[in-house]
Amino acid sequence: MTQLLYITATPKSPDHSVGLQVGRAFLQAYREAHPDDDIRVFDVYQEAFQTVDGDVVRAWGKLRKERLDFSELSPVERQKVNALNDITEMAMRADKYVFVSPMWNWGIPPRLKAFIDAFVIVGKTFHYTERGPVGLLRDKKALHIQSSGGVLLRRAGSGHGSQPSLSAPGARHRRDSRRTSALRGRP
Repeated sequence: MTQLLYITATPKSPDHSVGLQVGRAFLQAYREAHPDDDIRVFDVYQEAFQTVDGDVVRAWGKLRKERLDFSELSPVERQKVNALNDITEMAMRADKYVFVSPMWNWGIPPRLKAFIDAFVIVGKTFHYTERGPVGLLRDKKALHIQSSGGVLLRRAGSGHGSQPSLSAPGARHRRDSRRTSALRGRP
């Protein structure tokens, strides 16, 4: 059975979010077209999830550099790494992803970035090569439904707001290549 992971990332209600309204319409059409697919909905503003914090980074260091056994981590470190592994496993089980978010400050909301960082894990969802990061999530599809509250693309040189949108067609996010490579399954 195909699994869709539908991730929303806005603190607004659907009545006040164009992105959530578009996402809801997409999800309804998707369910009609794929009635046997398993759909997992995850709202990063409503559901608690473990983020990468100091305890997690210390635990990873102990596991990788000090070669400690998982049982040698502190109870807090074990609990947090396990919680992060649960997010990673959920993301790895999915065959398709839909991200629904507003554009904030030319990017994604910080809780969505924290959620993505929680499952983009070296050795699990991507690895490094001499040519850069390579995704390990093969044959996956992703869609990002993003809305904004204003005009994002103006003609160059028109004064205030003349910077092109980072979401404009063809725009490339070099700093986000690790995350998108993990989803595409290739560099």
